[in-house]
Amino acid sequence: GDYFGYSVAIDGDYAIVGAYQEDGGAGDPASNAGAAYIYNRTGTNTWDSGVKITANDAATGDLFGISVSIDGDYAIVGAYQEDGGLNGPAPNAGAAYIFE
Repeated sequence: GDYFGYSVAIDGDYAIVGAYQEDGGAGDPASNAGAAYIYNRTGTNTWDSGVKITANDAATGDLFGISVSIDGDYAIVGAYQEDGGLNGPAPNAGAAYIFE
């Protein structure tokens, strides 16, 4: 039920795969917090085991990984139900996370 592969992007030797209903987060599992996995091609039809990335502020229902993109050394991951806002929580405001 993680929906691994719902969103996928590839650039050169790198691929990113979203799993927006993955239960996880930094330290404490959070239902449907989401995750993304970055893979590096190591040869013809071979890829490394991947690196899992999550939001540093992961929370239940954020859906991190609903959308993904990768370009060179940069990856961006969407979490359209992340609760945020500059002046306090805003339910389902959404967020995008950029990784280098």
